[in-house]
Amino acid sequence: MVKVEELNKKKKKELLSQLKLKYTLHLPIESIKKEKIALVHESTFDLILFNNSPLFIRLDKDILPTILALRNHIVKVPTVQVDAGAVRHILNGADIFSQGVTAYDSFQTGEIVAILNPQATIIAVGKSLVDHSNIKPGKIIKNLHYAGDKIYMTYTKYRSH
Repeated sequence: MVKVEELNKKKKKELLSQLKLKYTLHLPIESIKKEKIALVHESTFDLILFNNSPLFIRLDKDILPTILALRNHIVKVPTVQVDAGAVRHILNGADIFSQGVTAYDSFQTGEIVAILNPQATIIAVGKSLVDHSNIKPGKIIKNLHYAGDKIYMTYTKYRSH
């Protein structure tokens, strides 16, 4: 059973300071403080809703933006674009290998990045395993969340609320 927890003022403040430290948010912080923020507790992740919009995910100890938040320009993270051959694999949960990458922004090891298809649509969110200046053949990004995964299917239920 899914448990929904509305955050009190103190927990909202803690969450917002975590987000401000990690991301550039394109939302006025003062208006966010007034919004209803809730956690939807799933078995392997927490979905963070801002006024019923699923904008972030807590996965283990990481907080990352949802594909929806990135597509709506609520959060800005570095991007990595892949070729058409890599898309199908990424949408089945595969990690990102340098051989399928066609373009990328600067990013550091451990940084959250958005994965773009050849048409520049965000299809996944990952965590970089290497620094952009140290890319070699092999796995460079761990795929954490992709269009069509359990997280995506869970939050698409909340988009219409």
